[in-house]
Amino acid sequence: MELSMLLNTSPEFEMAAYTICALTGGECEFTVNGDDVNLVAKTITVNDEVMIDDCHPYIAGVTQRPKPGTGSTKKPKPSDEKFQTLVDKMRAADVDRAGPGDYKLDFGNRASGTSDNSDNDLFIYVNETLFQRPVYANLLALLKRNVFLNDVCEKEKPMSGLRKTQIQLLLDTWTNTEVFRLAYEYMHAKGEKHATTFEAFKKFLFDFWFGTYSRCNGPVGSSGFEHVFTGEWKRGTVGGHHSWVTYYAAQKAGKINYHGYFSTVSGISGSLSRTELPYFPDCSANCSGAAKRSPLQPVFSSGVLSAFEMIKR
Repeated sequence: MELSMLLNTSPEFEMAAYTICALTGGECEFTVNGDDVNLVAKTITVNDEVMIDDCHPYIAGVTQRPKPGTGSTKKPKPSDEKFQTLVDKMRAADVDRAGPGDYKLDFGNRASGTSDNSDNDLFIYVNETLFQRPVYANLLALLKRNVFLNDVCEKEKPMSGLRKTQIQLLLDTWTNTEVFRLAYEYMHAKGEKHATTFEAFKKFLFDFWFGTYSRCNGPVGSSGFEHVFTGEWKRGTVGGHHSWVTYYAAQKAGKINYHGYFSTVSGISGSLSRTELPYFPDCSANCSGAAKRSPLQPVFSSGVLSAFEMIKR
């Protein structure tokens, strides 16, 4: 399973961008700071309800192009000038994203086999005052309170009471931003049936991202939000992990051992890294990531795009 995540974006930007991609064909192409960016947003239909299945970025020649799965995607469309303009506006409005100087990466030494050749973690500095902002604080609170069960073979708790209140608070916080207002206006102008009003759009987003379904032949233990933002696994294999905030939280908790990089990538000026990620007993991961060697000047996607190949120990 190859996974990937974005840096230099806020969580609300990621949800907004993935939502647009999911509702407009399944893939989006645009450029940021001269870099071509591709986002994949697959959906799944369960009992006539369409929900997020998987969302992640990829770079041609660095990470594998996503294979067709249970969710729906279409071939990449030519760059859309209006969509590019929207992305530029959303980027400018994304006041919550980590900017230059808010984090620093250390790719360490070249990895060899399963040896740990790098003394430091991948993140050697993060400005944690970022996490005091509500958009981050509410996400980290969900992780701390175990609002989601990361094992997809465990049935999720009912969507009611305090659990629903906490999730709704996060969604309200993320959508109450200029980034999401721009995304809504774009979808409304396109005549998206779920965006007739902003309140209708928010109501749709709740089930679209937090609606549950099964990835384990029975137990209803997964959702798009879990797959993208909190991480999930199945029988010892990590199947979804697309948030740099979640990655850093796991690193800080001592659950990640960064091994180093595999090789540089022509044209990306990046490196491939190997990480052991013991999220729970008998579970680990080999992780490979591509990232530019300019941690103080990160760009949108290919500035840091980590591709993870998760395996069972």
